Amino acid sequence: MQARDWLSQRDYLDLDAQAERALRAAGAAFQNDVVAERWLDEAAALAADHPAVLLAHYRYYLYKHRYEEAEHFARRCLAQVARELGLPCASDADFSATEPRVRYWLFGMQALGYVVLRCGRLAEARALLRKVVELDSTDQTKTRVLLNVIDNAGREETEGNGASQ
Repeated sequence: MQARDWLSQRDYLDLDAQAERALRAAGAAFQNDVVAERWLDEAAALAADHPAVLLAHYRYYLYKHRYEEAEHFARRCLAQVARELGLPCASDADFSATEPRVRYWLFGMQALGYVVLRCGRLAEARALLRKVVELDSTDQTKTRVLLNVIDNAGREETEGNGASQ
């Protein structure tokens, strides 16, 4: 597939075509922050609250290790899907359902927990991830694995500190 064809490809029929093209261009320009962020800004100007635009921003900042900015977009993703589900609090949803927006919220909450962890706020990250585990009774997100890794790392660190004293 030629680059021009790829840029014009449509995967999100509910997203403005120019916004989708801007997201693709941002991905192609990932190594050049100025250009990539200009494309992300263009997508946001056209469809600021579209899940694909919010998710693209989150991923961009996550992969750039700009965790505070990634956190901002993870929180926006969660708020947007809660509005779409018509819930005062998204945690009121049926989390055993396979409905895409519910799964999006669960994965968004997991993503938020991860970036909060990367920001160094371990207790808050654990609380967020435990909430996902609590709500995700069928473990669709496999968050238990991430939480176990964090908990085991904490135990190993504590044991290591105790052994050296």
